Amino acid sequence: FAAAQLTKDISPELSESLSSIPFVDVAVVNLEFKGDILNKEAFGFLVPSNQPLPILGCIFDTCSFRQGKRTILTVMMGGAWFNKLFQGKSQDEIEKIAFD
Repeated sequence: FAAAQLTKDISPELSESLSSIPFVDVAVVNLEFKGDILNKEAFGFLVPSNQPLPILGCIFDTCSFRQGKRTILTVMMGGAWFNKLFQGKSQDEIEKIAFD
């Protein structure tokens, strides 16, 4: 979306092509915990679309990039279901969903 606007004066053809790419909204919430709360080392996980969860997946950031004595997770939510699940919700409500 932004790339189409940025390129419209440089290359109208490129801008038009970029603006035709469909996209969806994704909420990204970073959670930080004291200590090492993960019982396994992994990159994270993805949630299959047939599961009744409001998240797309979670990245275990501290398994890839050590952060001392804390755990950092990145929760991704929404995608094709963003409007259905999160439209009209406040930032605090979205953060609570990610935490739960």
